[in-house]
Amino acid sequence: LLQTCIARSWWAGARALVARAHVRQAGGAGAPLRAGAEKLLAGVKQSADEFAAYADSIYRGQTQGVKDEVHCALQWAQNSTTVFLGIKYATRWSAPGAIEVVDVKVNTSECCFNLEGYGHHSNIRKRYSVNLDLFEDILPDTSSWSSSSVGRLIAMLQKKEPGVKWPRLTKSKSKSKHQITTWLDMEDRWADELGRNSGAAKQKEKPRSKEKDKAKDKGKEDAKVNKDKVAKGQRVMTPWRKELSRFCKNVRRGVQDPRKLEIAAVVASLVLLSPLIGWLMLRGVAAPLRNDVGALAAATA
Repeated sequence: LLQTCIARSWWAGARALVARAHVRQAGGAGAPLRAGAEKLLAGVKQSADEFAAYADSIYRGQTQGVKDEVHCALQWAQNSTTVFLGIKYATRWSAPGAIEVVDVKVNTSECCFNLEGYGHHSNIRKRYSVNLDLFEDILPDTSSWSSSSVGRLIAMLQKKEPGVKWPRLTKSKSKSKHQITTWLDMEDRWADELGRNSGAAKQKEKPRSKEKDKAKDKGKEDAKVNKDKVAKGQRVMTPWRKELSRFCKNVRRGVQDPRKLEIAAVVASLVLLSPLIGWLMLRGVAAPLRNDVGALAAATA
């Protein structure tokens, strides 16, 4: 009867049976019932533990339907032949992250390093990823990676061109979606070796196009020529000064004719006297002058 109650989770009935057996225990009648109850409870506990372990393994291996993506924090350093990359399963290196990540997939090619894994943090299932377009090419066949401590991974990427110091980890100068910092301990460890074997630590930059270089050189030469033409203390001929100079030359060229010179003088006089004439006309005393001005203009024309 006790076995049936425990198997079907009739805990109230099982409790009543155990209580009655305890009352009869003084006479020795409850000892077999107690031993049977302990055996049954041990079996139930073992089954529950097995089910919990199975459910946990299924939950940890779940990769479908995970929408939360975390771009891992990175630290890096280098020597003359290798780039050392430290990865933490968190958004920032100083922040807590996932302790255990399963189904980790690492893909290295000549230009890129990619990582993908699934873990949980704060009881939330998340996808952790790394996507890097490296500054220079590497040798994927000789590169390696391994899980270092809890929640971290280390990759060692072999440079395709040894002796070249990378000024940065990624090819692009724009801000990365990953937090990328310097691996100070590893950098101090390999600083002397990198300085000896990288040609006085000269950084290799991508060569610029020939067209840009030619245009820049031409601009420098033009600026130098213009600077030489302008003597010390001489005014620089800005566009509006050039237009004014051209207009003055045309005026001087036109007034070389005596008739045109007279016309220019009359026009200049009219321009200069126009405020006075206007004032006199307003005062009503310039009526006799109107005919004389008209006759003078007709004669000169």
